[in-house]
Amino acid sequence: MLAMTDVVRAVILGIVEGLTEFLPVSSTGHMILVMPWIGIPDDDRFWNDVFNLFIQSGAILAVVIFFWRRLWRLTFRPPGSAWHGHILVKLFVAMLPAAILGP
Repeated sequence: MLAMTDVVRAVILGIVEGLTEFLPVSSTGHMILVMPWIGIPDDDRFWNDVFNLFIQSGAILAVVIFFWRRLWRLTFRPPGSAWHGHILVKLFVAMLPAAILGP
């Protein structure tokens, strides 16, 4: 019965993630709010760390697959285009604060 409970928990959290991923709200925040309601304790490392990592990775992968043509086009612009508008430059600049102030 324990495995069925875990499957139901995973399905519920997957639905919460899927419904809130494309909304301008925190999908992770909603999952954190739902976890106690479905019996997941705050100190459960599997659900709070491992499961969240995998479900967020799946959501990111789904977005990349859905927008792959646009991402490809933005990443590999035709020669002669301005570097200041290149998405890789923007991503590099956006990650600098986290790299400098990070762990």
